[in-house]
Amino acid sequence: MLSVEIQHTLEDFTLDIAFDVGNEVLTLFGPSGAGKSMAVRCIAGLMRPDAGSILHNGTAWLDRAARINLRPQARRVGLVFQDYALFPHLTVEQNISFGLAGLSSEERRGIVSSLMEEMHIRGLEGRYPDELSGGQQQRVALARALAPSPAVLLLDEPFSAVDVTVRTRLLRLVADVQRRRGRPTVFITHDLEDAFLLSDRIAVIERGRILRVGAAAEVFAAPGSHAAARILGTRNVFNSVVIDRAGEGPKAVLRLRSEGGLELSAFGDYALGAAVSIAVRPALIDIVSSEGGVRSRAGAVTELVPALLTGVESRGDRYTLRARVANSLSHGGEVDADMVEVDLSAAAFERRAPRLGEAVRLAIPRDAIHLFSNH
Repeated sequence: MLSVEIQHTLEDFTLDIAFDVGNEVLTLFGPSGAGKSMAVRCIAGLMRPDAGSILHNGTAWLDRAARINLRPQARRVGLVFQDYALFPHLTVEQNISFGLAGLSSEERRGIVSSLMEEMHIRGLEGRYPDELSGGQQQRVALARALAPSPAVLLLDEPFSAVDVTVRTRLLRLVADVQRRRGRPTVFITHDLEDAFLLSDRIAVIERGRILRVGAAAEVFAAPGSHAAARILGTRNVFNSVVIDRAGEGPKAVLRLRSEGGLELSAFGDYALGAAVSIAVRPALIDIVSSEGGVRSRAGAVTELVPALLTGVESRGDRYTLRARVANSLSHGGEVDADMVEVDLSAAAFERRAPRLGEAVRLAIPRDAIHLFSNH
């Protein structure tokens, strides 16, 4: 278990974060300059924060109060940077074995051979970094980081310089390695698809503070705040007010009305009159004709919202539809009607064959509607 709790004052903001990482991949996700790389450098021992502690399985790597600050070599951290940082004068084999100086030649050869097989770079042993492709260089950098069997693996945007196809392969490779070896891994990225491909959990970070942390799918579905929703690129976020309530606790059924005319019911524990934001993932919404029925999961409740289809965009394997809420409350002219986005697979789009200008109903499962305070 890696436990991090650090503070460091900068010119623009203060890095103040705390998180734990088990044998999993935790992704620090956020914009450039949010403090992600600084956190990784502190874990690696390349930077000393003003205050706080970093523990691995209860052993202090850093404890400013107790004046403990282990040097990087003593922390057993594997670190992979965006720029690979391979030694240009060393061959692939020599780069991978660089951190194995204390072992016999036979042990080093065995570890290097095993990693080259695992990284799919066998046959490149004698090549130099400038003779490799970007993807091959990154595989070598990853093998070098794994060679000493690090206690913690740190990945600082390591695949951002390669194309999408190569990056996807490398991320899947890291995921396979993680499943086999299992160690605390911290991954930094500002690419949402990369984050979801590799992460067990995601921590959304902005200006040195963690806004939301949790399972990847959970964080994406329920960002928990406007700031986190903005960073995650969440679509379908609407300001609303609680206009009715039935029941008590988090399973109370709330009736909500947005500024732009969207009206629906959702589960939540907010008082009457509370300002609440509604968030719904486009992929969880379906469309049905104005007369058509809707199939719901057993025990599930589906909200049906009248709307007018105003836009269709093809995104290759899926389509994004835009529908304007047709609630009469939005027709006064003072407030624009809410626009809801719906993501359909290409197959679903072909089956439904929606037409621009068509009156439809948006089928929104009630348990797919997430609420958070509107402030």
